[in-house]
Amino acid sequence: MKLNFIHAFLLILFLAEFAHSQTTSDSKKIIIFDEYIKTIENSLPEIKNNGMDVISAENKIRSAKAGSDIYLDAGGKAFSKKEYTGINDKGDLKGYNYYAGLNKTIAATGTTISTTYNYSRDKYSNFSTVPDYSSYEPSVNIKISQPLLYNFLGKVDMYSENNAKMQFEISKYKFEENNKSILNAYKKIYFQWIMYNKSIKNLDAAIRNSNILSEQIRRKVDSGLADNDDYQSSAASVLNYENQRVENLTILKNIENQLSLYIDTQAINPDVSAFEEYCKKASGSSPLILNFKNTTAARIMDLTLKNYAYSAGVYENRLLPQFNVFSDVIKKNLSGSQTYGLKDTDYNVGFEFKYYLENNNAESALKDIEIQMKSLEYEYKSAENSYMKSLLSCIESIKGMNEQLSKKERILKALESKLTTEKKKYSQARLNLSYVIDTENNITSERNGIIALKYQLIGCYIDYLDLIR
Repeated sequence: MKLNFIHAFLLILFLAEFAHSQTTSDSKKIIIFDEYIKTIENSLPEIKNNGMDVISAENKIRSAKAGSDIYLDAGGKAFSKKEYTGINDKGDLKGYNYYAGLNKTIAATGTTISTTYNYSRDKYSNFSTVPDYSSYEPSVNIKISQPLLYNFLGKVDMYSENNAKMQFEISKYKFEENNKSILNAYKKIYFQWIMYNKSIKNLDAAIRNSNILSEQIRRKVDSGLADNDDYQSSAASVLNYENQRVENLTILKNIENQLSLYIDTQAINPDVSAFEEYCKKASGSSPLILNFKNTTAARIMDLTLKNYAYSAGVYENRLLPQFNVFSDVIKKNLSGSQTYGLKDTDYNVGFEFKYYLENNNAESALKDIEIQMKSLEYEYKSAENSYMKSLLSCIESIKGMNEQLSKKERILKALESKLTTEKKKYSQARLNLSYVIDTENNITSERNGIIALKYQLIGCYIDYLDLIR
């Protein structure tokens, strides 16, 4: 009698705990899939770190514009010295001069422009043959220089800025590609979260039904209507379900602990309907074999190849001799009184030529770019082959899993029908209890197997979508 009471108490305790867990679970807030992904995307330090690469690449554009910055050049000095006008004549020379100028390179054309203002004063005194006097000499100089071969139309000057802009565009695509692979894992974790919740519910139902059956058999054993081995088989079945539940619950807790860094898993549940929704999308989809060139990975390589081709053109230009033409205009004056009038004008026109008989640096840089371009072509082909293998694998896996699901669902219906018949036969003492227990175990296993297969289908569908983007 005491043993009967303990079994009844344990059954009631389990049912109470189950009801409490259901109530607690139902009271949690639901986070839908899109909201979950947005939360994860805004929280992951890996994604934020990837964003720093884009910001850094954008900042390099500003840095690259430094070649076109206007800069001020200024200086001055004061002096006092002995000046000799002959063997027997010397005197004192004192004065000062200063200058200030602005310089700018127009990167788009390679043109350099400089303008300088000079002002000097010389004071002569204590000469025996020359009376004391002062002279003032102001001048303004404007010089323009234009390259005709090396750096023609600013090809070299514009390289830093253009290269930085191209690298910025590449970094944006890399940001997208890197984030895609990170988020892919978290998309699957969301559906894992649902899968283990569903599996545990199936096991809870199996434990509850097995406990009821075990209790019924125990009463029959006490009444002499059933054998002890039937009761022990039912008790072992309950323990087996409980062990499976512990295994699944451990995995579920690990998933929730992993996600708890970004969302409050104690107060939030996943949207269970998303599981079936995405399963239907995956099973109802018709995956296509899409060209690799339309993917983000291909766009990164295309942009990189364009960047290399552009760089090669610049490095070829660096092999040319420097041949610049220039012209400058000087407005000046020399006066015995402090004056700022600029009465005289000088003109200069000329050219500058420089040619490296050996230009190992430029030649090596050009060769290096050519090697990188060839290497990238091979890398592109390798990535395309890898893409096609993964794409075909996803397509075949989706097809195969759809067929498996269809068959598994038919197997489940057959087992459920079989269980109904076996229970009827057992109640009529026409069948051993072991058959009923085996069928119930198979049904629970099949239900959780279907959930696991649906998860695999969803995961494969996520991989397919990420591949073609």
